[in-house]
Amino acid sequence: MKKLLYKGGTGVMQSALFVKLYKQFTGSVLSRPLIRPFIYFSGINEAEIRRLKGGYKTLRQLFTRELPPGTRPVNYEEDVLVSPADGKLTAAGDIEENSQFTVKGVQQTIQDLLRFPQVYQTYQNGSFAVIYLSPKDYHRVHTPLSGTLRQRYALGSKSEPVNDLGFHFGKSPLVTNHRVISEYETAYGKMAVIKVGALNVNSVDISARSLNLEKGEEMARFSLGSTVIILTETSGWNFRPSGGHINAFCRVGEEIARFQGEWR
Repeated sequence: MKKLLYKGGTGVMQSALFVKLYKQFTGSVLSRPLIRPFIYFSGINEAEIRRLKGGYKTLRQLFTRELPPGTRPVNYEEDVLVSPADGKLTAAGDIEENSQFTVKGVQQTIQDLLRFPQVYQTYQNGSFAVIYLSPKDYHRVHTPLSGTLRQRYALGSKSEPVNDLGFHFGKSPLVTNHRVISEYETAYGKMAVIKVGALNVNSVDISARSLNLEKGEEMARFSLGSTVIILTETSGWNFRPSGGHINAFCRVGEEIARFQGEWR
């Protein structure tokens, strides 16, 4: 019964008409009366809301808000990989045999995630990290390691939830949802930053205007909550987030891994 309800509900919310109306509403002033209740019920830290002259006029403006200057200091040590987003580090480590990685007990493959052999073969012996953003979190995505953009492409058209329900009842949402893959050349080989859409969050807006990005620079933004996946060409990244364990909450610019391997 739960699976049927899940399928029925997501089917309605994935429809073109529903998505269109949802985007129109959250981007219009009609959504403004919901801003204060959303802040309260989702538990947003109001001290980390950058004030706009005239205030926020739509829910989408709130979802994609900036932080006050200096709120997220960046660890600039060269051998440190920093969190690209505010969220929970749900899984991290070296990619397993057969190019698999496990999230919430469900095996995913980088072939499904990246699709093209010339891309996914680069990362089959590397490392990965998955960061989940809840609706209350800051929704801008920043560069985890300085690098030069080599390519960017999008896959998927619809999205399911990326929460526990999505993993339990859905069709591997991380590797089937709409996603934007950005591949960078770094001092430690190639790195892919994958911005994964969630239900009704299929818009991933690219904000970076330069091919060269420094660690901590903004690269993209979501509407509402979603997920960021990092893939690195090389293994050897020791994942020790500031909370000390997987499922710890991470903030933009904080160390989530330090390189302890060998690289040419």
